[in-house]
Amino acid sequence: MNAATAAATAAGFTPIPFADAAVLVPIQIGMMAKVATIYDIPMQRATVASLAATTVTTQAGRAAATGLLKLIPGVGTIAGGAITGGVAGTITFAVGTAWHRVCIGMAEGKYETVSGTLDSETIQRVFNQEVSAIMRSRGFGSRK
Repeated sequence: MNAATAAATAAGFTPIPFADAAVLVPIQIGMMAKVATIYDIPMQRATVASLAATTVTTQAGRAAATGLLKLIPGVGTIAGGAITGGVAGTITFAVGTAWHRVCIGMAEGKYETVSGTLDSETIQRVFNQEVSAIMRSRGFGSRK
């Protein structure tokens, strides 16, 4: 997770508006795949679960807000890069930590239906709750 967080932070500092969003999702998916292998979760199951859990809309919203800031020459580029880098690193850390917790649950069989298939709705809900809690604990979002 540390390598992926560092890579995402570096990608966020890219001075090209919106370029980092295209790089962050593969970094996060790769990180999620590596975490799944730690828990010996077969890639087919991990792929289904990660697709259910991935929060691409969070990345798109963040990219839109900070990408617009990067359009301002000089200060906008520097400030946009600093903001985007920090947010990208934090989101990637949150995604990795939440995915780690979901993988523990998958390894324990918590998210299987009676037929043995994965309950992707539950995985997505748990994953999103974990990401939100981690982001709030780091000062992002409202504290409800």
